[in-house]
Amino acid sequence: MALKWLEGFDASINTTHLARTYNTMTGTITQAAGASETGGVAITSDDALFTTKPFSSVENTWIIGLAFRSHDDDKINNPDIPYVAMRNGDGEQIRFEFFEELKSKPGGNLYRIRVMRGAVELATSVEGFFIADNSPSLWVFFEFKVTIDNATGEFSGQYQFTQKPSISDVPIALTWDAANTGVDTQNQATTGADRFSLSMITGNSVTEVAVDDIYVCDSTGTKNNDFLGKILIEEQKPLAAGATDEWVLADAATLNEAWDETISEADDDPRVTSQVPTDITLATVDPLVALIAPGTTIIGVRHDIVARMETTGDLDIAHFFRKTTGTPAETDAGTALNVDSTTYEASAAVLEDDPNTLTDWDIADLNSYQYGVRNDG
Repeated sequence: MALKWLEGFDASINTTHLARTYNTMTGTITQAAGASETGGVAITSDDALFTTKPFSSVENTWIIGLAFRSHDDDKINNPDIPYVAMRNGDGEQIRFEFFEELKSKPGGNLYRIRVMRGAVELATSVEGFFIADNSPSLWVFFEFKVTIDNATGEFSGQYQFTQKPSISDVPIALTWDAANTGVDTQNQATTGADRFSLSMITGNSVTEVAVDDIYVCDSTGTKNNDFLGKILIEEQKPLAAGATDEWVLADAATLNEAWDETISEADDDPRVTSQVPTDITLATVDPLVALIAPGTTIIGVRHDIVARMETTGDLDIAHFFRKTTGTPAETDAGTALNVDSTTYEASAAVLEDDPNTLTDWDIADLNSYQYGVRNDG
């Protein structure tokens, strides 16, 4: 398997910014306490629907992990049902719904995981999970694996509580009320998927749900070959200009004001610009001190850029990385955004390995790395 996506919502909870990264973003979102025991940011909504842009290829086997909890009220579907799904260019293939169990139990109502191929219910989890208020103890990290095929399809899942010390902090396999192997999981004429979608829609503004720490893997690689277990995602924001700063700062007082979407300065023009191919601009970033302890396995890094043309034209803007410990080196890691519009476009490079060493990411290196862009012309 290969890591294709990471999303922690720490870098941006603004719907305009998220709409640049995702094909679809509707409604509004608000900030919520994250799934990690030590903090972080999640989003909560009844309206938001995200559909990622297509990944590099259509593949049959996928793994999705995400933290989920009820946020308000005592319902989840009211009447709409939140879900995460895999899709291809023809449409949705299969979805995992967070579906309310209608009967009450001592301590609150329950929701279960329901697997749907179009209008066909394939199975529902035997396990149920409490719906109540927005208590941190209700965060559950779910992982779903699916092979999309009309004859030999299969799916499985597991879960663990992120902030419930009374429960053993190890993944527990989901069990199902119907077969989950040798089944039809293909809802379109063609097999496979190349994107995922997330819906937080419940149908009622007081019946919100919260989501955090998403990862997606496909079957193309060899590194992340199975469920990754509970993950947490920490953001590194820009701090200051790095070793190379050839782009022009439009008006903001500092580079990190221009680059950090969470900083709002009404009198600033938050842009850096370049008219010269090969121009590079880099920034230092926050150290990883809040969530990630020494010895933590880092499954990947996501690097985001947003760019547009000042006038009509066409340029490539490369994701750029500068290693400043050990043997310094700069690389674009083979990633770039083609910009051909005066409307902002976004690109997210997800890297399983350090692009300079081609080995696992190291916390010391991450803390000293500088990130930015290169005008590739």
